Amino acid sequence: MPVLRGNVCSRFFSAIGRRLRQDLLLVLMMFGVIIGLIVGAFINGPVSKIKDPVDEKTTLMLVGFPGELFINMLKMLIVTSLVCALAGIDAKTSGRIGRRAVIYYLCTTVVAVVIGILVVTVIRLPVIAKQFPKNIPRFTELFN
Repeated sequence: MPVLRGNVCSRFFSAIGRRLRQDLLLVLMMFGVIIGLIVGAFINGPVSKIKDPVDEKTTLMLVGFPGELFINMLKMLIVTSLVCALAGIDAKTSGRIGRRAVIYYLCTTVVAVVIGILVVTVIRLPVIAKQFPKNIPRFTELFN
């Protein structure tokens, strides 16, 4: 039987604790995602049973407010950290980073357009639109 120095279990859990403290942001984000999924699953039923459109709209606005607040805070954090990071480097490096960002943006836009065209082609929207009643005005007729 091998000789063990110290308690293996305590060393294992202390290593996990160190790792969790090191990656605290990741742990908190995963915890938030799990909590959000649970809250969304429980709220979905009662919100979908609301009959009055005004009450439903108000409820959805109140439920969605924390998420919008969080996204806006993330945007603010990203923009300020980007500005601070670009202020700390020289012009040549920031120009190279900016060039890469523009190229990345253009490439992802092209990929999004191609995916959109493929999806519209596969769904065949005009064929589906013929199934709708004729008394519903088309989108372009709303502006005439």
